[in-house]
Amino acid sequence: MKKTLTLLIIYYLLFSCTTSKAIRNTAVNNGDCKYIFKNGFQNITDNNVLLVIKNDTLLLTEIKYECTFHSFYTGGIMYNKYGKWNNTLSSNEGMAMMIWNDIKLFKNDSIRINIATKGIENTKTINSSIMVYDNNNNDLLSENSKYREKLIDYFSKRIKRYRNIDKFYEEYWKTVDPKRWETIQFNRKISKNINKKH
Repeated sequence: MKKTLTLLIIYYLLFSCTTSKAIRNTAVNNGDCKYIFKNGFQNITDNNVLLVIKNDTLLLTEIKYECTFHSFYTGGIMYNKYGKWNNTLSSNEGMAMMIWNDIKLFKNDSIRINIATKGIENTKTINSSIMVYDNNNNDLLSENSKYREKLIDYFSKRIKRYRNIDKFYEEYWKTVDPKRWETIQFNRKISKNINKKH
């Protein structure tokens, strides 16, 4: 009996922590994400993006994890492991882009990389994305990069296990738009007071 119970607990922990929950997305109006996935994504897409950093213009591959529950997933993953980002670039669409510089991401590889993360939430879509390049500005997500699949897999697995977005969420808004953070805090306070009354 004890052995059976132990096996059931292990089975529950393994599968409850890795399953992605599809939630009907009522905010999307004729968009691509009829469902959003808590700790998951609908599919992965890529496109080319021009990124201007200091005096360099880079043509990079952007990998998008589509229909995520939060547009903050990839940024939160980086923040939880490496702390606050090094640079912020404003974006015309979605949240500001955060860049972590000179990161050693893989234990068994000496390559140092730069990782840019961003996300988009609007009435058409919600996604969380990455762009990755080395210190010589080589695109590590290009079709012919030996790191492409390894990087996509790295973030895919972590999105499925991601749990705590609160610290990143707070740091992001305090840095990028402090007034919005004040509004978020104010709205949370009102919501708590309303819930106490009911």
